[in-house]
Amino acid sequence: MAKGQSGQGPGEFDFVRQTLDAAALAGRLTGPAGCRAAIGFAELYAYATEPAHAPRAELLLALDEDERLRGDFAALLRTTASIHLPQAAAASSGALSAREAEGCRITFRDSKADAAQIYVIIELADTSAPAPGSLFVCGADQTVRKIALPEAQDGRIQLLLEADSDLVQGLRDIDTEVFLR
Repeated sequence: MAKGQSGQGPGEFDFVRQTLDAAALAGRLTGPAGCRAAIGFAELYAYATEPAHAPRAELLLALDEDERLRGDFAALLRTTASIHLPQAAAASSGALSAREAEGCRITFRDSKADAAQIYVIIELADTSAPAPGSLFVCGADQTVRKIALPEAQDGRIQLLLEADSDLVQGLRDIDTEVFLR
């Protein structure tokens, strides 16, 4: 290799930058300033990235109570999620009947069999890409909710949920952000 050449391509530089960003985030999450020492970055990362990860009650409580941790967790989701559905447009009002973002549409359909239930239908534009395994709702009311998703069938994921559940209320709220990972 000639003198002055690093041997690193653009992809490697992006990887190094992302690693440094993750390390900085880890330092903020686990640092002493206002953050619970019992919540480690590895646990937070596992909760964000592994659909089947069962979080400790302390993690869920910390996300509900610690505004800084919640903000850092949302930043982690923005970095790792395959799809981000931001807050709805300011002109929207009331409960949403659908949410859309590039590559995804979420619609809500009342169950005909049970009025207390609702179908949440996630349609993915790219059926060749790996389907997300988790859905997160980060609410304006300072909550974070997660649900593991079933496998997609032809780019479509369908959930049957209680219509008055926190998750459905959050999905239909214009002030929430939704992440698919």
